[in-house]
Amino acid sequence: MIALGDLFPNAVPTAARASWSPTPREQVALAARSHVDDFSRVDEMWPWLAANHPEVMAVDAPHAAHPERFSYRELEGLYEKIHSRDPSIEECPPEPSPLRFFERGGIPADTPVHADERARCTRCDYRGICDGSDHDIELPLETRVERFGHSWPVTPIGEIETRTSVIGEVVGLQGPEILEDGTISMEFTLQD
Repeated sequence: MIALGDLFPNAVPTAARASWSPTPREQVALAARSHVDDFSRVDEMWPWLAANHPEVMAVDAPHAAHPERFSYRELEGLYEKIHSRDPSIEECPPEPSPLRFFERGGIPADTPVHADERARCTRCDYRGICDGSDHDIELPLETRVERFGHSWPVTPIGEIETRTSVIGEVVGLQGPEILEDGTISMEFTLQD
């Protein structure tokens, strides 16, 4: 590999600059799309598409195992149905759906379902604490932590009750911060 400095040893690195001036035709096209400036979330496009292009086919998959064809109006209706309310915890039991296999085009594979009914659990971040998982991970068992010259009581991770509601006031919020590995770190204190 040859570096730029090898070819031009006396070159001084400078910032690259790029610019663009829209043509009249591009200005008209950009003005016609100004409605997206009013969107604060991506999902706000569905009502707009349903209102402005109701009969345009948004999904047209005639060769899928279950052929699907939806206009923007129909898709918006499905979206509204799905997001019309938050499901209760009872509607979301810790029982994973079977892991299904498909070939290209949505055709079920020769082995349509994974033999292990808990196959989804092997990659789930919550498998060690989920009520529905039989996965056992080694968790710290400390019941006290020494910090700042004090002994603080701690609930061992394995004894924390999962899927519970906690209500309080968040104080001392730190973050959120995106870490190098792509995860998000956020710390806070919940006070009664």
